[in-house]
Amino acid sequence: MHHNEDVECIHMKWTGFATSDKYRHGMNTGLEKVKEKKVSRWLADMAEMGVITPNDQKWTNEDWFARLLAAGIRTAAVVMSKDIFNQLAVKKIGEDMTDNSYTMHFFDDLEEAKKWLSAYKIEEKEEEE
Repeated sequence: MHHNEDVECIHMKWTGFATSDKYRHGMNTGLEKVKEKKVSRWLADMAEMGVITPNDQKWTNEDWFARLLAAGIRTAAVVMSKDIFNQLAVKKIGEDMTDNSYTMHFFDDLEEAKKWLSAYKIEEKEEEE
């Protein structure tokens, strides 16, 4: 995970299956990086990630997302996993998001995700509301 200065986002890359402890630690570490760098964009590269357990999906929606939004994230680009179970989990997490101040978009390609994220105008979305 790192701060991508070109896109002005926190870029998190996942590989393989993450235990619940590893998943939550990674997500919370990313959240701390958001606060430190004061960014409003998140790039999740899940192309090589395994499944996200139902308990971790629930935790992400019921606990982590509220803290992420409070930290200032307003948009996320997600590079989808090749793992079909991860794809289903990530789409479910996205569908369960109900906050209109947050936009999530899914991609199959990292460069396309970066391009979209860097071009996304957060100010325009805020003005529309």
